[in-house]
Amino acid sequence: MKEIKIVRKSSFTLLEIMICLAILSIVGGILVFPLSGMLAHHRFHQGVKQFVIHLREMQALALNYQSDMGMIIYKEGDRFLCKGFTDEPIKLFRPFELQNITALTLDKKKTPTPFKLNIYASGRISPEKVLSFIREEDAIELHFDHSPQFKVKEVSLESS
Repeated sequence: MKEIKIVRKSSFTLLEIMICLAILSIVGGILVFPLSGMLAHHRFHQGVKQFVIHLREMQALALNYQSDMGMIIYKEGDRFLCKGFTDEPIKLFRPFELQNITALTLDKKKTPTPFKLNIYASGRISPEKVLSFIREEDAIELHFDHSPQFKVKEVSLESS
């Protein structure tokens, strides 16, 4: 007589699957909060970086066309937007949002919006002050002086 072997397939029970899902959702919930802050920080930096790129592009166009140009930062609802302007028949960038910016200051004083930056044919930018983009405890400052060069500096507002 032959012996019949019963082979059991091992599988997960419903209870084991439920416990794994509960553990994964708890770990996922813990990770969401730091990641959302990091994402907002990244968007803030990308918005300011995009502004600097467009500002340098406008400087190059002003030098190339020997024409005065400018950029306007304005507020629409709770968002800050930026657009370029010129008298020359040149296609400029479309208005874009400066993401996650809560305030804009000029020499540590609140800046009225719309705020206008003039870019002269020499490449110089006015007003010759410090323009700060602020997001909670972070700030990025653009230092404009009498030369066409400007400095970008990251500042922490926690110690202030």
